[in-house]
Amino acid sequence: MHTLEIESKKITIFGSENEGSHLSLGDTEAKARNEVLRSVQENTERICAFWNTTGIQTTFELNKGNHFVDSEIRMARGIKWILEH
Repeated sequence: MHTLEIESKKITIFGSENEGSHLSLGDTEAKARNEVLRSVQENTERICAFWNTTGIQTTFELNKGNHFVDSEIRMARGIKWILEH
């Protein structure tokens, strides 16, 4: 179990070095008017970096557009990552 603090909120992460994660995000979310959406990229990058320091193999993929652009391709890349790890 590991704890990460983001914006004064503690996040507890349960897992072991045998687990991993593939994170995919569109690059327009960081430019959104909505405050929550604007913080998603930075927080996702921080979580990815944190997980990698704890031994949880994690990749972060920043894609062009929002989360609807090329969703099938992005999902396929995520499934491929799972199968290879």
